[in-house]
Amino acid sequence: MPAHPERRRFLRVVSAVSAMPAMALLPGIAYAAYPERPIGMIVPWGAGGGADMVARTLSVEMEQDLSQPINVINRAGGGGVVGHSAIATAAADGYTLGMATLEITLYKALGLADITTASFTPLARLGFNPGGVSVSSDSKYKTIQELVAAIKAAPPGTFKASGAGVGSSWHINAAGFLRAVGLEANRLRWVPSQGGTPAFQELMAGGVDIVTASPVEARSLIEAGKVRPLVVTNGQRVGMFKDTPTMVEAFGVDWQMSSWNLLAGPRGLPADVSARLVAAARKAHASETFGKLVERGYVKVWETGAELDDFLKRFSGSVEPLLRDLQLIKS
Repeated sequence: MPAHPERRRFLRVVSAVSAMPAMALLPGIAYAAYPERPIGMIVPWGAGGGADMVARTLSVEMEQDLSQPINVINRAGGGGVVGHSAIATAAADGYTLGMATLEITLYKALGLADITTASFTPLARLGFNPGGVSVSSDSKYKTIQELVAAIKAAPPGTFKASGAGVGSSWHINAAGFLRAVGLEANRLRWVPSQGGTPAFQELMAGGVDIVTASPVEARSLIEAGKVRPLVVTNGQRVGMFKDTPTMVEAFGVDWQMSSWNLLAGPRGLPADVSARLVAAARKAHASETFGKLVERGYVKVWETGAELDDFLKRFSGSVEPLLRDLQLIKS
């Protein structure tokens, strides 16, 4: 006598369950290989800036290895607080990553947000865009020495500068640069912006006299003859800016400041997901495509694990004196 239809369905289910691996029957076990859907990568700064450039280059290479699209999302605002907060508060499942910048070491001290490096799962430090001091091409200052002489001769606050938000990497660059040449850290009047690209646009519009962001972020403007980089705040000349001197060459002082890029996820990212992402990022970092950033002035590094943790701790303490000089410490 043929089996009843309901009984046949029951037997098929029993047979299928019996054939499944024992681990697959345990609750809470992830069966699918990560990643199984698109990933978002948040950039806390505007499109076209240094962090955005690195994120888009890295994501193109990583998605080939991960076999999933990586969508770059710009979340500018609040001096990077908006985007960094979005990274830190996302679900720790590997589907929201971020291109964090050094501001995560500053926010708490500045009283801007309760964000520290402990708010994230640091995956890899990829490199940095060296800072600089630039003016518009129609500026009467042709060398960094001429500009410094003019700043010294003018009353404090006469010259306006920009690069990013208050207390940002480029604000610190301005303070450190001034200290290095024997001036007060706050001698320039700082005009906040949402990143290097908007700052250079403000320079073009005549709203500021100086930009202390990375000249890498103004490559097209420099090539078009609209921006003149006068000095790079790096240990050696970089990329396409081979004619731009370092601080040591210009003044005999080794002031260096850059905006580094950290691939990160929210705190508590699972170890297996972290390992998968670091492996994909390492391949992307070694790719010819990512290497082309070096030609533009980007400086590659590769730090993960204990080495990265040590770097973050050391850096967090190194900029505090300048924040105090700028009277920005809130905690």
